[in-house]
Amino acid sequence: MTLPIYLLALQHVNYLSYLSTNVVQPIDDLLRRNKFADVQLVVQNPYGRSDHGAVDEIYKAVSRVVPTSCISLNDSIPPDLSFLHASRATLILHVYIARTLPDFEQTGNVTAEIMGHNRPKALLVTMLEERNCNFEQFLEQTWHSYLIDMAVLELLEPNGSEAAAMVHRYNPFTRVYDQRPYASGVEWFPNKVGNLHGYPIRVGTLNRTDYTWYAKNLKKYENPDVKTLKTLARIMNFTIVLLPYERPVPAVVEGKCDIIFPSLSLYADNYSRAIEYTLPLNFESWCPVIPLKYEYNKFEGKALVGIAINCCVVLVFWGISAVLKFNPDLWQPLKIFGLLIAISMPSKPRRTKERVIFFAIIIASSIYSANLFVDLTTVSMTEKTEMDYKTYEELDKSGLIPVVVPDLYNVTFFNDDESFLRLKRKAITGDTIGQPCMDYLKQHQNVTCFLDTAGANMNIYLQARFGNATAKICKHLCYVKLPNVYFLRKHSPYKDRFVDIVTRLGEAGIRRKWSNDYVGKVRPKKAGSMEINSVYKSSLMWNLIWISGCGLLVSLLAFLGEVMTHHVHRVGSVRRSGN
Repeated sequence: MTLPIYLLALQHVNYLSYLSTNVVQPIDDLLRRNKFADVQLVVQNPYGRSDHGAVDEIYKAVSRVVPTSCISLNDSIPPDLSFLHASRATLILHVYIARTLPDFEQTGNVTAEIMGHNRPKALLVTMLEERNCNFEQFLEQTWHSYLIDMAVLELLEPNGSEAAAMVHRYNPFTRVYDQRPYASGVEWFPNKVGNLHGYPIRVGTLNRTDYTWYAKNLKKYENPDVKTLKTLARIMNFTIVLLPYERPVPAVVEGKCDIIFPSLSLYADNYSRAIEYTLPLNFESWCPVIPLKYEYNKFEGKALVGIAINCCVVLVFWGISAVLKFNPDLWQPLKIFGLLIAISMPSKPRRTKERVIFFAIIIASSIYSANLFVDLTTVSMTEKTEMDYKTYEELDKSGLIPVVVPDLYNVTFFNDDESFLRLKRKAITGDTIGQPCMDYLKQHQNVTCFLDTAGANMNIYLQARFGNATAKICKHLCYVKLPNVYFLRKHSPYKDRFVDIVTRLGEAGIRRKWSNDYVGKVRPKKAGSMEINSVYKSSLMWNLIWISGCGLLVSLLAFLGEVMTHHVHRVGSVRRSGN
């Protein structure tokens, strides 16, 4: 009876040595080479095999290093598993105990449910009765769900000199399945997105103003979004596959598209929760764009104000002369008025105070006469001003029909203002972002386009290049300022790498340089001819005639005034001498 007990004890010692060497050592190596905030230990035993000793050793090895949560499952996924979402610094350690290979429904869905949208790393530890299993098909299925940082550690029963642990990895970009015995220092989760080896990335594009491939005659100029996409493709070594989706945002939500170019505004709508997106590149304002119309005002009011100001100035100087008891023959309101409008008037100030006031009048005269001359020679008696709306009530009463981007209709009108809500009730959706609405606005002048200022400004500028000034931005009615980002599909494995490259381009000032170069190439370097509005075509000639006529009339009045004043003083002097 002693021999069987000895053999049983020897078998137990060998099993403990197996657990320590072939189970605990790989886990220790994984935790030592990677820094994790916590571990979600998932134990799945669909067939009820009793290998709890290995599970206990794994739990002890993990819990000694990092905080660990243990979840025990059977063949089904419990409905309350969704709250166990892991962070990006979490390790999903999934222990699968069964007779045969796992399928994705049994293991991959559990891991994907726990991983959620934070994309932590996952290690599947299997204890199977089969030896040297092939996990290639399983890892391919996990990649179809974009679980990219996933490896398999296959634990085998000790059998002579054969390896007791196998590491299985799969690179979807090279389609290489790697199966090798565990060795200390193995790279568990290599950086697979560092080189995509020509893997096709599906890119959805929009014909968005001031962004990707906008104008046909400007295709030779690459804007910042085009250069960013090409830079990503060059650094990450992927192939750009442009998709012909007219509405790429729903395609990204459905997983048919990997990324959208150009960048878009991030609204707090259903799409923002169903996609991934990069860090903000910048912030763009959204405002109504209205037809450019003018209203004409006469200058009678302005002329009356000018006359009143002139009279006040004359009275101030005349009052100063009376208080300081200047010579009343030299300091008369008519003479002071003549000095202000730059008429040559005889004046011989003798006292210091008189000279100071005289030079003050000369300075005021130079400023006043210069401004008067500029106004009369550059502005006609009819003032032309652009119509603008400062409240949504004014915009609503204008009769313009709001045109909104289809995907942003439900999130545009969020204001509780009644005028804003009335605009929503009569709003319609355009076909795409920017250009069709602006073309319609140019032709019919009866709509207002709700657009971002960058795209609207580019549209307005391109029309102005060809002599068509047809629209303007209502700056008083800008209703939101949104982060501008690139959209990616949910659970995108490329997000971190994309963000890293785009952030470096921004911090180094490369995107700003691309933007400045693009704007400089698109805009003409030489000034073009400008068509003068008909209101101003003959204003200079007629205003010069008015200046000459009014000047002669004022001079005649001043001359008559001088004659009358001289006559009054002469009569007064004769009477005083007669007395």
